[in-house]
Amino acid sequence: MGPPGEAGAKETEISQSQLLPEEEKQALIQDIETHIYKHYKQNITHGGATYIRWGRKWCNNATGAQTIYDGVAASAHYTVHGGGGNYQCLPKIPQWGRYTDGEQSANWIYGVEYELHANNPFLGNNISPLQNQNAVCAACRIENRSSSMMVPGWLNCPADWTTEYQGYLMSSHPTHAGRSTFVCVDEDPEAYTHGQADENGGLWYTVESHCGSLPCPFYVQGRELPCVVCTK
Repeated sequence: MGPPGEAGAKETEISQSQLLPEEEKQALIQDIETHIYKHYKQNITHGGATYIRWGRKWCNNATGAQTIYDGVAASAHYTVHGGGGNYQCLPKIPQWGRYTDGEQSANWIYGVEYELHANNPFLGNNISPLQNQNAVCAACRIENRSSSMMVPGWLNCPADWTTEYQGYLMSSHPTHAGRSTFVCVDEDPEAYTHGQADENGGLWYTVESHCGSLPCPFYVQGRELPCVVCTK
């Protein structure tokens, strides 16, 4: 808040401005608006943009991203019809509230494994092969930007947007019992240590375009779709 009486002083100026010529009146109004804007900027608390970086344990420091926590990708089992349909980035070390050990609800959440066979577009610098590895994730925040979005089918962000990471679109398999969301998995993914066993749970497959209702030849039949996460 400004000094006591400041608002009243400004109101007096506005009342007096009714007697001023139009040019001086507009200049006074602009001065008041500038004062209010500066006061707002000095006192506003920036929320920042947040997003999940799927497939990596850390956020992109080069863009100013802050890692809130690192975790493991999780979802319902690929064979069930119910449960959650979206993916979760579970913190690597959980915190427990009130609980009853045992199997009461059977509403399980599982880790997610990469399912990659002949169609593997990933770089493979961090871990190879990716097949059956447990997927990781990181929760990220950009303090000085307020918007974030994932663009499927693009590798580059629109003009005036910052590229946080590039990757490939992944989801569950179309023959699985439940539906899932599409996520953008980093182009050079990592995996959770000692998670290479074929334990299943949630499963990630690359997503390919299919001509017909999608406009081809812009899209190509059977081609893996890239993606990019952007902030502004």
